[in-house]
Amino acid sequence: MIESVTIKDKTFNIPQASAVQQAELIQVAGGRIAFSSSKSDNAIDVNLIKGSLITIGTDNLMKIKSLVFDRIHLSGESEPVGIEFFQGQIDMFYTLLAEAIRVNLQDFFISLDNAKKGINPPSSSAVQ
Repeated sequence: MIESVTIKDKTFNIPQASAVQQAELIQVAGGRIAFSSSKSDNAIDVNLIKGSLITIGTDNLMKIKSLVFDRIHLSGESEPVGIEFFQGQIDMFYTLLAEAIRVNLQDFFISLDNAKKGINPPSSSAVQ
């Protein structure tokens, strides 16, 4: 799956990471995002994720970049977009990184948001 997102006037194609990479992403970023979410009345969105990234540390930021960012392309381009593209546009970099996390962990975030609202998933015995 590839999702396109537009930030300012640029459209980026974000490919979904593998299940293994998504599991690593939850370990690296999920706890920080879940903690930020628990302190907010709002659903998990790109702004909440972006705010969480600021406190995640350089090593974890680079790990997240390698898991979900390094295959993102500008629409119509064949080469992945490099971090140098964002010189003077660091907000765009963090927004795109947050979008890539959202694309890859959306079901996890929905589950967290539902739990915060007291909505429980159906139990395995209830599903037939």
